[in-house]
Amino acid sequence: MTHADQLGVIIEEARGRVSPTELQIADVNGVAESTLRRVRDEAAKYHHILNVELGGSYAKGTWLARSNMDIDIYLKFKTDVGAERFEEIATKVGFDALRGCTPNLRYSEHPYVEARCSGIRINVVPYYNVGRGEWISAADRTSFHTTYMKEALTAAMRCDVRLLKSFLGANGLYGAEIAKNGFSGYVSEILVERFGSFENVIREFAGIQPGTIIGDATKEFETVITIIDPIDHNRNLAAAISLENMARFVVACRSFLKGPSLDMFDGTAGTISQKYWGNMLVVRFGFEYRAPDIIWGQAKKAVAAVAKQLQHDGFIVVRSKAHVEPDECSAYLFFLLNAVEIAPTYVHDGPEFFRNENTDTYIAKNVRRSEMVWMGPQGRIHALRRREHTSADTYVQNLLDGEAALLPDKLHGSPQVWIGRNGLDGEAERAGEELISTDGLFFYTS
Repeated sequence: MTHADQLGVIIEEARGRVSPTELQIADVNGVAESTLRRVRDEAAKYHHILNVELGGSYAKGTWLARSNMDIDIYLKFKTDVGAERFEEIATKVGFDALRGCTPNLRYSEHPYVEARCSGIRINVVPYYNVGRGEWISAADRTSFHTTYMKEALTAAMRCDVRLLKSFLGANGLYGAEIAKNGFSGYVSEILVERFGSFENVIREFAGIQPGTIIGDATKEFETVITIIDPIDHNRNLAAAISLENMARFVVACRSFLKGPSLDMFDGTAGTISQKYWGNMLVVRFGFEYRAPDIIWGQAKKAVAAVAKQLQHDGFIVVRSKAHVEPDECSAYLFFLLNAVEIAPTYVHDGPEFFRNENTDTYIAKNVRRSEMVWMGPQGRIHALRRREHTSADTYVQNLLDGEAALLPDKLHGSPQVWIGRNGLDGEAERAGEELISTDGLFFYTS
């Protein structure tokens, strides 16, 4: 069997895995129809709502396995409904329609209602009845997306969208939320529609070059790869994808073409270097509940700020990441350090000798408070200074106690700082393990 034949066989087998059976389709359709009927009954009580319609992957026929899918139900509002009333009515309709499924209020740009009915996640989302390009809320593009994809995707393409989503999910790349910064379902649809098939998407990204623009852009964007929304040419969907995840997808595509395997649709766990738990600095803090995207954004900003301070004061940060558990109102910042204890002294480089004013100022400032001051062989003045903190955990605890702005506001109690895995379990422990692991994706390459 040639390599091309092997690739075709693997892709065909994978298609069979991701395609729902007739029984599964009938089951999901039943849940969608009954839920839609309840939402329509509640929406009919308000003249502000023009229509209720299905959207998302269910409406476009690109949904994945039943246990992982969403059914999105959209409420089309008149444009003269104010933002406050818009949110109030949408929330009321969602809660009343889904009251038998324990609904919860979730947040994106504006609130929406989420519930799990018969094991399927249902989202009731409001949007305004606007013309193309006249967006008022973030969800206003949705009906245009649905119409576009229902017309553009063939049956074969819909199957390949499922395949691409499965491939992305198995390799930790699926999901555009801030927690993940990966590829959305809509981006998966655009890529398959643009290139014609799953295989073509893989081939395209395996050889992609920086500066590639997918779609028709009306202006320049700063991302390495640009993916234009066909409904809004001013919108770059790749802006939500981190450079790390874009790079990992390119490597995954190259690996799959080099050695096609069904394993790449299952995912391979990384190998954890347990000995490096001793180099892990952990910060934990509790917070008042807020929308997941907001607290994730704040936690990621905090981990970058603390990492910058650690680097500035002599601690070498090998890797870092944030982890948030929104329902528990707790967040973690992880820092894998080259060493958690550093030398008590360090060399500070001063100015070159010919900078008269600068050298005088530097000498006056350092000659008494430094351990030593000397002229180096390259004509630059140096000072040996003593650090206030040599232990990473003590340093960060003092830093956070003195610089509250480094962390999100409205915290519950003081942040806790420690070294190692003690005090971690469940998702938090797994998040820490990612920093001391070899990415499973690289095993396909090797």
